Amino acid sequence: MALMAHFYSISRRLLLTGILVALTSAQVHAFPFYRTNFFNAYPSAVGTVIEDLPSNDAHCGVCHYRFGGGGNRNPYGTAVEATNKSVAAILALGSEDSDGDGFTNDEEILGLLTGGVPSFPGLTPDNVDLVSFVDIAEIEDFLVPNVAVATHNEATDGDLSDDRLAPTAFVLTEGDNTFIVDQQGDAQGRDIDYITVEIPDGLELSSIVLDDYVAGVANQAFLGLQVGSAFTVDASAATAGDLLGGMLYGSAQIGQDILPDIGQLAGAAGFTPPLPAGHYTFWLNQTENNSRARLNLIVSEIIVTLPMFRRGDATTTGGVDITDAIVTLELVILGLGSLNCEDAADSNDDGMVDITDAIVTLQEVILGQQGIKDPGPNMCGIDPDETDNLGCDSFPDCQ
Repeated sequence: MALMAHFYSISRRLLLTGILVALTSAQVHAFPFYRTNFFNAYPSAVGTVIEDLPSNDAHCGVCHYRFGGGGNRNPYGTAVEATNKSVAAILALGSEDSDGDGFTNDEEILGLLTGGVPSFPGLTPDNVDLVSFVDIAEIEDFLVPNVAVATHNEATDGDLSDDRLAPTAFVLTEGDNTFIVDQQGDAQGRDIDYITVEIPDGLELSSIVLDDYVAGVANQAFLGLQVGSAFTVDASAATAGDLLGGMLYGSAQIGQDILPDIGQLAGAAGFTPPLPAGHYTFWLNQTENNSRARLNLIVSEIIVTLPMFRRGDATTTGGVDITDAIVTLELVILGLGSLNCEDAADSNDDGMVDITDAIVTLQEVILGQQGIKDPGPNMCGIDPDETDNLGCDSFPDCQ
């Protein structure tokens, strides 16, 4: 009897253990419906750190500090909890910045600023110490979007000027100059921003890339451009004729260089990129509901390509002979003809085309004296003296 009682006790324990394991397993995989709705709303987040981590696969860390689920919710989870938790309600939170890190929930969940790499919309370095049931090292690089530092981010650096006569001023540097601008349309009070940029000498504005744009459905923003350090007309009264260029832009232009389109605004003065050194003022405003745009003004060094020619070949025929000296004399003494490449006719490279150049050419051709300066008569090259006023419009043999 004692032996039977012992076996009964062991069997009961095994049964209870099995039931407990089954219940625990079912509890782990019985996710709340709003987690399913979240990934239905954001299918691109499936398979990312937002869904799975090595230390806690299929976790609940999007909404909960406790990655195993339950307990206090993070700021994004609190926002979700306040809704009916439907797919539509979750998507409606996309334009909000639940964790206050300067990036919208959509920007974080969709990885809009990081090439599709998401970050947690409810977590920041300031609240990550509340997290549990996960290896912190696995999430610390995904708390805030890891994007390049912006020249100005309105969410963190303050509102840009709304005074057209005193725009917020920036000196652009070579490379990327990024502006993250928050706009509010007429429905809730028009928010107009004015920015003046200085392009230093030796540089040019080669492109403006719309890195990101988040707004309502079919929403667009407007960008207007004038030359100078202020906007000369009130935005409410401005017409295309008051502008150097401008355009409506939106999500359809994400990833595109919009500078050429800005220069082609119908009725505006217009331009063809790049924009040279100088001061330019941008007028930015939103046409409908709130939006956020990330504009990257890319500045490049001006690369001056010097023309190549053969020195002494005034006729630009590919060789130096007596004819070159005669053409030079006819021009200097008689005022006959013209030169396609003045630098080529300047045989002694003194910055002038005169009788001396014809003499130097004749001495080289007839007497064999090597008086023609670099790059010389036998090879194509550039003028080593870039400071003279002579130019070279055409030299076919060296092009």
